[in-house]
Amino acid sequence: MTIREVRIAIIIVNCDDGSLLDRGIASIAEQTLPPSEIVLVGDKIHGSHSSTVSWWVRDCPVRSVSTAKSCLATRRNLGVAHSTADYIAFLDPGDQWLPSHLEELAKPFLITRVHPLGWAFGDFDMVDDSGVVSVHKVLQHVGFAHPIRDVYTFLAGKALAFLSTSIISRKAFDAINGFDELLIDYGDEDLFLRMFRHGYDNVFISKSLTRQRQFFPPRGDLPDGHLIYLEKLLQMFPDEPGLKQRSFARALLAPRFFSAMISTCKVEIANGRPDAAMKALRSLGFVASLYHVTKRPLMKAIVALFWARLLIRMIRLHVQRRILVSMRTFRLR
Repeated sequence: MTIREVRIAIIIVNCDDGSLLDRGIASIAEQTLPPSEIVLVGDKIHGSHSSTVSWWVRDCPVRSVSTAKSCLATRRNLGVAHSTADYIAFLDPGDQWLPSHLEELAKPFLITRVHPLGWAFGDFDMVDDSGVVSVHKVLQHVGFAHPIRDVYTFLAGKALAFLSTSIISRKAFDAINGFDELLIDYGDEDLFLRMFRHGYDNVFISKSLTRQRQFFPPRGDLPDGHLIYLEKLLQMFPDEPGLKQRSFARALLAPRFFSAMISTCKVEIANGRPDAAMKALRSLGFVASLYHVTKRPLMKAIVALFWARLLIRMIRLHVQRRILVSMRTFRLR
């Protein structure tokens, strides 16, 4: 097979707002290796979306899949199910691909390997909403090891492979039954981790092939996402007592998710959402219990400080409301 014979389907999810498509679709039209098909998935997909994409990307079939299901994983799975190509690329609305994106990522799949290739991913530049570059070659800038060679990299949160910077083998995708629709966050990482454990290899292209709007997606609006994924990882990687006393929970998962959940707690407390903050703090307490017994008191003390911080915030909000009510009553008089 030559590079020109590689068939790649592009899946674009949550593209209801046509204005978000312009930058990404324009970058598809400039690809040195044109896609074989494009699938649009969203809540209110209609003919105008397909017409817009077809105008930009000539001689490429465009399918529209309208669904009321809000789950991102479900929409991604639907997009793949409505495609026929051997390889899959996901484009997030607002992101841009450099002209050689598809071609560079497709080349590794043409090489015969000992282990089947599940996905190839490249480096990327981080840009703001206007498209101005703020960081070149982000993955090399942060210093994480790529390609990914062990599960510990995933568990520590250092497997920074994103869908929009990758091409995925359809065989690998089907072998693990696609995205886990029970997750509300960490879907990219979970997909690549399961491919890796299923025996599929990965290749890293050191060139910047994508311009991505944001590096670390904000997770403050998804307080349950951390805990759901953590519980899945705890089931996938139970502690292994023995001579080495291997403990994935206390060595890798606890430090990673404790830090992530602290950020969530800060967001919920600052936004004055006590119910969400209390839920996040209970999850934080659960993660603190995963630490080694010698570190557990310190972690629980940190949790207690955040409970106190939440209480102070709630008192302040209550006082502010009482003052506003008093001022309105005084004005009415």
